Amino acid sequence: MAVLTFYPLIHNEWVKTYKSIKIHNPFNGVNIAKVYLADGDFLDMAVESALKGFQFSRRLSGNERYDLLTKIARGIESSRDKLAETIMSESGKPIRFARQEVERAQLTFQWAAEE
Repeated sequence: MAVLTFYPLIHNEWVKTYKSIKIHNPFNGVNIAKVYLADGDFLDMAVESALKGFQFSRRLSGNERYDLLTKIARGIESSRDKLAETIMSESGKPIRFARQEVERAQLTFQWAAEE
């Protein structure tokens, strides 16, 4: 498995910050990912962006919220195998439990859309 790289999403952009950590598979110690962390000014930017996002999302109509949450649920569903493999690798969970975790995430967004 190739080493994956993850960046924080700030103001709708993936941002390469100054600090990162390596994620290792707990069973074999293999480095599976590099995750960039938001701290300092980047953390302040992320909080500001989240507050703006909240102000935007609270004004969405029920139909707009449904469409957005359903799109997220479909995205999780379409990436379910990759997400389950990532969870399995980074946490050491058996694949069946990782798949259940992905399914639960997908259902949570679908249920939220239908409220």
